[in-house]
Amino acid sequence: MNEERWNRLAVLFSDALERPENEWSAYLGAHCTDEDVRDEVLSMLAAHAGAGALRLERRLISDESESASGGLPPDARLGPYRIVALVGRGGMGEVYRAERADGAYEQTVAIKLLRPDAGTAELIRRFRSERSLLARLSHPNIASILDGGTAPDGRPYVVLRFVDGEPITTYARQLRVDDRLRLFVKVARAVQFAHTRLIVHRDLKPSNILVTAEGEPVLLDFGIAKLLDASSGDVEHTRPGHLLLTLSHAAPEQLRGEPATTSTDVYGLGALLYELLTTERLFVDVASAPGALQRAILESPVPLPSARAANADERRALRGDLDRIVQMALRKEPERRYQSAGSLADDIERHLDGHPVIARPDRWMYRATKFARRHRLGVATAVLLLVAIGAISGREIRQGQRIAAERDRALGAQAAAEDALVFMTRLFQQSDPRVVPGGDTLRVGEFLRLAEQQAGGFAEQPEQQQRVYRMLADVRFSRGDYALAESLVTLARDVGVRKFGADHAEVLKSETLLGGVRRQRFGMAAARPVYESVLERLPRVVGRDHPDVASAYVNLASSVHEPELVGALLDSAVAIRARIGRSDSVEIAGALDQQARERGVRGRFSEAVALDEASLRILEARFPKDHPSRLTVMGNLAIWLSGMGRWDRALPIAEEVLAAARRQTTPGEGLALAYERVALIQANTPEQRSQAEASLRETIRIFRATVASEHDLITNSMRNLAIVVASQGRASAGLALLDSAIGRSREYGREENTAYMTGQRVPMLLRLGRVSEAVRSAETANEFRSRLPRGSTRGADISLWMGMAAMADGRAADAAREWSGADEGFSSWLPPQHPKLAMTRCALGAALARTGRDAEAQALLASGCPGFVSWGLADPSVAGWGRREAERLGVQFAGETSR
Repeated sequence: MNEERWNRLAVLFSDALERPENEWSAYLGAHCTDEDVRDEVLSMLAAHAGAGALRLERRLISDESESASGGLPPDARLGPYRIVALVGRGGMGEVYRAERADGAYEQTVAIKLLRPDAGTAELIRRFRSERSLLARLSHPNIASILDGGTAPDGRPYVVLRFVDGEPITTYARQLRVDDRLRLFVKVARAVQFAHTRLIVHRDLKPSNILVTAEGEPVLLDFGIAKLLDASSGDVEHTRPGHLLLTLSHAAPEQLRGEPATTSTDVYGLGALLYELLTTERLFVDVASAPGALQRAILESPVPLPSARAANADERRALRGDLDRIVQMALRKEPERRYQSAGSLADDIERHLDGHPVIARPDRWMYRATKFARRHRLGVATAVLLLVAIGAISGREIRQGQRIAAERDRALGAQAAAEDALVFMTRLFQQSDPRVVPGGDTLRVGEFLRLAEQQAGGFAEQPEQQQRVYRMLADVRFSRGDYALAESLVTLARDVGVRKFGADHAEVLKSETLLGGVRRQRFGMAAARPVYESVLERLPRVVGRDHPDVASAYVNLASSVHEPELVGALLDSAVAIRARIGRSDSVEIAGALDQQARERGVRGRFSEAVALDEASLRILEARFPKDHPSRLTVMGNLAIWLSGMGRWDRALPIAEEVLAAARRQTTPGEGLALAYERVALIQANTPEQRSQAEASLRETIRIFRATVASEHDLITNSMRNLAIVVASQGRASAGLALLDSAIGRSREYGREENTAYMTGQRVPMLLRLGRVSEAVRSAETANEFRSRLPRGSTRGADISLWMGMAAMADGRAADAAREWSGADEGFSSWLPPQHPKLAMTRCALGAALARTGRDAEAQALLASGCPGFVSWGLADPSVAGWGRREAERLGVQFAGETSR
């Protein structure tokens, strides 16, 4: 096709698109006398409006050029990868299955390469945009980017995780309805993750979601995704009206040429859910007529999924909740859909759990029915009817009582605030030298003591008194005076309980502060029962969907160790904030940080980093550098980066937080944590390792001065100091420090922590040649493994120590088994390049070599041993085993540790 002919086609095509579909033929008849050109434009228009992918660039590729282009041949090389086969071809790229061919390690990948016949500047920009977007996404249900580069002919390519699976709708046909819903929830959660990275997909359809043999859905093809963050300068934004979508799954606003938002993906998820539940596409009856399909999407009501179900059982399963959920996701107006993909997933899970869904009106009969279904065995029909009748008659009365109580509470709060203001005014008068001689020399500590003495004057006004006590406790708490703070807030709570009872809003506020004080003073275990008690009672006082209830979930999450429970609590907090429509950017940043912590405690560090980076971008636009909210998120971000082995990025962030903490006038727990965070990063970095010991000793000094003597923070810092000291070649000193920490942990009844730290003795004992004692220590830790909570990362550590003890004891086969388990465990949460994972593989290679499995051992020794020997916490025993076996097998060993 020559340039002149294409220009004619392009102009006619563009002009025709400005007119209604029923005028296309008449327009072309009046403006084009060449029948061949007219037919070509009509075919382009039909393709543009058709049920397939509406990519105008497909029309740029003639049948001849497509058939002539056979793609890259097998065994062709792109960087370190060898092409195996062409597995797919799209509007802008070819997808190949490839294998790593440079000998570094074995890996099968998918390579997406810009097609040779699609090399327009627009497509190159769009392809590079996809590469940039994918680099920001790391999620188990999203095909993540592994690498990228440029082919010898100048075409860009991206290397992705290879997904061997089938389209989600094909896979789901064999599943029951509930299992299809659980599969869908994983997809929605992945889309929500992309949204937290400010990315919408815009083309959610079954062919872009493959399900692996393990039943895990993986979201593909961010080729037409749009970056929501308009401040980013490295991603090309698609122009409004430039349709890049699939009509059968397009949202109404896309057809109207409006900007895509997260609501666009909610609609796409709704269309996908419809197809999963019915096995038919939305508006399938008009899909053969593109114009009619567009009108149906824009104007026609969404048909009920239950009306399209395959059989009577499925119709019953879909009728009601699922019909309403699908219709809410597919509403024409974006603002009337679910607020987010996460909210849609939450509603599906509520349905699966038998709870009321937000897509249905909140009527008493509906809730009563859901309750009865959840408790069929315990609720007789007659009792249910009586309860329902009682609910009808009492509802208005209770509503009136609640309104009256809220009014009285508001009036009481106003009066209490006025009295507290008078109290503070009188106090400040004590610093006026015209009223009290020398008052201008009154220091803050003296001022607080004076306030605490005078607070007793509110004995006849208990509500005001408890507020004043709590206010003073909060000030003491912020200054690190934890003992005084606990005494004052306990007074506040006791005053409130005597006057108003335990279930009172002000009492619960005091108990919430008490939980915070105890957590700082004694540790998580001391705060947990307080937070659990508050969360149990608070919904009865303020209602379930209240910001204070969301905060109560977050508080409890901060005081528990179990990763799954942390995740459930934080998910509940986020769901409440979504339901009450919290849109303040600081609230959003807080929710992102909560989600990051949930991912972090599970070892999903890359996801935690992505979430906290998004949180930090919001906070940086709102707060100055030293604001506590910013510093908290920065500190968390440094922790997750350190977990990934990105100490080069983590250290400057941690040092910035430490510098800000040192500028505070009152040293406290925050300063100690900042020192410890820096120290642990320094310990992993060879050139910084010598500074870590001093930072940890300062950490312990501050903790001893600020928290209770039995606090776990002191014990854990002593343990960290022991590891750092031993890593510097002083194994005896390190072991003595570690045994002191273990003794403290045992004394204060921390059984699980005691067992885990006993396992940490193994590397130190082996350096001292005390093999039999190392074996006993490893077995002690192993007895504790069965009690680890699900999702804990400690199991892999215990396998590592068990393997080290077995290897030193001459049991290479046992060591290989343990290290194989450790490798599997570490691989699930550490990035491939992490030195700890490399050390484990080097150790496994050495054990396999000793059992005669030389071929397997060589690959592990070559890939693992060089990757950890310069690590700040590299173990010399493992390095020695690896070096000896590598030399025997002729494998190059890049170094060795002298410690």
